[in-house]
Amino acid sequence: MENINSSGKIKNYQDEREYLKNAAETGNASLIRQFLEKYPGEQFEDTIKVGFYAACIYSNEEAIAQFFKPPGYISPETAETGLHYAASRGKNEIVAYLLEKSTNPEMALTTAAIYGHKETTELILDSVDVSQDTYGLALYHAAAQGNRNVCEILVERGATLDQKDFALFAASNYGKNDVVEYLLEKRGRCRPALKYAAQEGHTDVCQTLLNSGDYDLASVKEAFEFAKNTNNDDIGQMIKEYVEAQKTRLGAEKDKLLSRDKDLDR
Repeated sequence: MENINSSGKIKNYQDEREYLKNAAETGNASLIRQFLEKYPGEQFEDTIKVGFYAACIYSNEEAIAQFFKPPGYISPETAETGLHYAASRGKNEIVAYLLEKSTNPEMALTTAAIYGHKETTELILDSVDVSQDTYGLALYHAAAQGNRNVCEILVERGATLDQKDFALFAASNYGKNDVVEYLLEKRGRCRPALKYAAQEGHTDVCQTLLNSGDYDLASVKEAFEFAKNTNNDDIGQMIKEYVEAQKTRLGAEKDKLLSRDKDLDR
């Protein structure tokens, strides 16, 4: 680097931010330490943040630790942002380190869920007492992204019925049929899910939801109108066939009951 002299020491240079960022990205703990010793104080706070975030994304625990040693200073809020960056990349070594430094580490659970990092999700759940609201938010986003592996962890760890219903809506709305099938197996129920899947043209999701048998004719009719209004003719036809099959089934059940009543009257 042009900002380092022959002995490996930092020289004066104009672009401090780019220098620290490069050192952080390559995990060079020694150069990070030199920078922090040479440029401490509030004047370089924004530059230090940029370097810290780069280390959270690309680097390792040794490099991250330099930012927390005097004269470096990373606020709990900055540590929280760094934790989100690390969780988004599935950098579990750094996530584990930063979980103890952040003021609100549980929110990293949602980040890991969005990006589908199963091991990171488990690490956070094992390390932090996560609130029920955050739990539900993480499951919703995992379902919306189609991250079934993360959904399975969150459900197994104790998602409520309401949270599973909300996640089913998200998966249906975004066309994540694999997650829809899983949540239905786990007793997730959300009748509005059908109409939104119909509106968005997710044929496979509509078929899966109809096959679950959890829809009354009023809900199905509403879904048909949504499909019709958005010109999703294949889904409209599917719903018509479902209604006819239901009518046939109900008619057969009615005939069976009437026959049974006649037998009792004899």
